[in-house]
Amino acid sequence: TRYWRDWSSDVCSSDLIGGLIADGFLGDFRTILVACMVFYLPGLVLISLSTFPDLLGPTFDSKALLTGLIALMPLGMGINKACVNAFGAKQFHPVLQSSKLEQYFVFLQVAVNIGCLLGTTIIPLVAQINLDVAYLIPIASLLLGLIIFLLGSPKYIKTPPQRATITNTLKLMGKYMVCKPLDESKISNGGSQQDSFVEGIK
Repeated sequence: TRYWRDWSSDVCSSDLIGGLIADGFLGDFRTILVACMVFYLPGLVLISLSTFPDLLGPTFDSKALLTGLIALMPLGMGINKACVNAFGAKQFHPVLQSSKLEQYFVFLQVAVNIGCLLGTTIIPLVAQINLDVAYLIPIASLLLGLIIFLLGSPKYIKTPPQRATITNTLKLMGKYMVCKPLDESKISNGGSQQDSFVEGIK
């Protein structure tokens, strides 16, 4: 139960981290790549390697398992989760392709649910026959998805990060946390931020 709490809290908190990194520093495309290749995939590999006896040492390496299970994999999953939906939506014109945009979100949710259903049914069945193969399925699936994602790269709309927007947002939030009214930052009140921007943060 404790590990489930740690895993779910990592996934939920890393959503915010992923959004900040994507919007303010790397952009959605690069953040997805970093999340998959630096966190998600290595986490899955560590979890998988722990199923092979003596591969990580003469005794069971619980540290390697927990590093993959509680740190790397959920961090990569959460960061990825924060970016994938938005990145896909940015491939459509919000007005001219509004009907296609709606279809995208419907198909996305259908695909996610089908993936969850297949994962929770096929992997346990395979695990009854061969545990090593069962743990390799998520790695192979993520690798395949990453390859397909990279193959489409030249055709993507890649929105550049808005570092100034994120920086100004964090500054305003910091002021609010030390009990300073946000309205003080409005240009109309002698501040440096557009009134509409401050209202948006509020």
